[in-house]
Amino acid sequence: MTDTNGRRRGAAARSHAAADAAAAAAEAEAAADAAADTQAAIDNDELDAPTSADYSVAFSPRQVAVGLAIVAGLVALVAARRRRGGRRQEG
Repeated sequence: MTDTNGRRRGAAARSHAAADAAAAAAEAEAAADAAADTQAAIDNDELDAPTSADYSVAFSPRQVAVGLAIVAGLVALVAARRRRGGRRQEG
């Protein structure tokens, strides 16, 4: 029986070693991918701080709120006109 237990332990140790090697390979690949992504971002000038031109097209929360309020008002006006228009009787 000792021989069978030794074989099982040996197989388990090999299995764990294979899993550890696979995990190490996956981590190395992930690190290489991260380095490539960082280099690509640097090459494309994507890591620079935003310029004044970038800020000029950005919307503040207040501007977004005002815009949504205008759109909601227009939708309410159109809905009210349609309701009134449906009740008219010709004749």
